[in-house]
Amino acid sequence: MIVMLQIKCVDQFVNNVNSTLQQRHDHERLKDITARIESYDVVVSRETCLVNARCFVYFLILNMGNDIEFQMSPALLQFLITLYLTY
Repeated sequence: MIVMLQIKCVDQFVNNVNSTLQQRHDHERLKDITARIESYDVVVSRETCLVNARCFVYFLILNMGNDIEFQMSPALLQFLITLYLTY
């Protein structure tokens, strides 16, 4: 009976050690993967930037031009319209 209890205790110990080592290994792999992913630069095309800028300017023209509390100067409005039409 004592031998069976000792075997059970050793099995539990070995299982715990294996589990801990596996978790450490998995954690290190995830850390390496995360480092590789973070090292990549985000690539955005020029066209995407222009579309985003054009949408932003359009948003400014629509919202700021119609906002009663925000008084947009005619020169600024003209500049935004020219910028919108240019790109």
